[in-house]
Amino acid sequence: MALTNNEINILKEIYLNKLTMVELKDKLNLSVNTIKSSLKSLNDLNFINDEYLISNNLFCKILLDMIKSGKSLLFLK
Repeated sequence: MALTNNEINILKEIYLNKLTMVELKDKLNLSVNTIKSSLKSLNDLNFINDEYLISNNLFCKILLDMIKSGKSLLFLK
């Protein structure tokens, strides 16, 4: 499984700032289609649910802990 930079950044913003799709678009300067595609991918991976909230997924929780602590996520690329 590889996550794109956009998916990582979107997941981080949802987790840390609880941003909506419109807020994600504005903050990350991405198109609506890119946001939708990334959200669908994160949902398919069970990282977020249909309401764009963080899922109770062990790998997701580990990833989010790494994001919160500022650890490098280069291994995901």
